Amino acid sequence: MFSCRLLAKEVLMSKMLYALLKKDFTEILRNSQMLVFLFFCAFFGILSPLTAHYLPKILAMVGETQNMIIQLPDVTYRDGMLQYVKNFTQIGTIIIIFLCMGGIAKEKDQGTMSFLLAKPVARPMILLSKLIIQGLLMVLGLTLAMLLALVYTLILFGSFPIGRFILGNVVLLWYFITIMGITVGISALCEKPMVAGVGSVTIWMLGALVGSIPRIGLFSFTKLSNQFNLVMEGFSVQWQPFFGSTLLLCIISIIGMVRLQHWEPND
Repeated sequence: MFSCRLLAKEVLMSKMLYALLKKDFTEILRNSQMLVFLFFCAFFGILSPLTAHYLPKILAMVGETQNMIIQLPDVTYRDGMLQYVKNFTQIGTIIIIFLCMGGIAKEKDQGTMSFLLAKPVARPMILLSKLIIQGLLMVLGLTLAMLLALVYTLILFGSFPIGRFILGNVVLLWYFITIMGITVGISALCEKPMVAGVGSVTIWMLGALVGSIPRIGLFSFTKLSNQFNLVMEGFSVQWQPFFGSTLLLCIISIIGMVRLQHWEPND
């Protein structure tokens, strides 16, 4: 009897999660969030190697028009990879926060959450569904960027360590997921998307500040970008940024889940 009840509960939870996943996936399609993120990833996947390859030539041409000689070192695939990781860990962070800050806060603000909670929905499932859908979007976007950057780097620079580049993107993906998870967790704490966005940017800036502190800074999630460079050069990654980012992600997610569990709509 107990096992039957447990099985029935698991089936109900699975159906509930499936319904929420379907809703959240439809939402990112309807509000063009998926389209915007994929465009951004494709754009910087192509732009990074192009910029590294052609910018020195453009600067040299500008120098000639001004009767100046600009001598720059020969560019290699490393310049393209450096541009790649900078684009995604700087501009990319802002875009991820902007796209994810309304995940739960927007539903609270617009009253959608009240309608959703009127149904037999487990509140932790709401946050879990957001994290899963947004996580899959991060995977899809970065995979697209990686493939485009790989092709253009091969065309412009010739052979380069493809295996290391793929492994480096796994590291970069964890950075994406960390930023996304922090933003969605903060969104569960807030009533307004803008407040969630400001809170997420603040945590990002604090992470960068902590990253400048000797020893302790190694645990900052912002140090994950350095791990990409280590992988590309064939060095072993450091465990501290992964531990620090995972711990921070778990803490914020748990706090957001607890807050959502006790949230009640305003009259």
